Amino acid sequence: MALIPPDTAQRKAILSAMNATEDDIDSSKKLLREWLNQNPHLPQNISDNNLYTFVVQSKNRMQKAKDWMESYYTRHLSGLPDIFANLDPADPEIQESFDIAKWFLYV
Repeated sequence: MALIPPDTAQRKAILSAMNATEDDIDSSKKLLREWLNQNPHLPQNISDNNLYTFVVQSKNRMQKAKDWMESYYTRHLSGLPDIFANLDPADPEIQESFDIAKWFLYV
């Protein structure tokens, strides 16, 4: 299941909260793509939407985005796909865990 990218209004709100511009995000995505090219153990076909997600989650801090990408893709590629493959993101229990995780972002 693919992530639905934010619409224009949501994107503006996200950028405003981060004190960033579209150019900042585009630059960060380009730097992440270059970093990925230097790390062949990581997937090279990561979409721009996923790169955007990592940049936003890290609040445009490059090292944090790199660490999260490294951790995320290493886990998913190293035997844990069996766990993640059976998750239904629409499951009410999974949605509840997402809601709890979002709450911790604001703490």
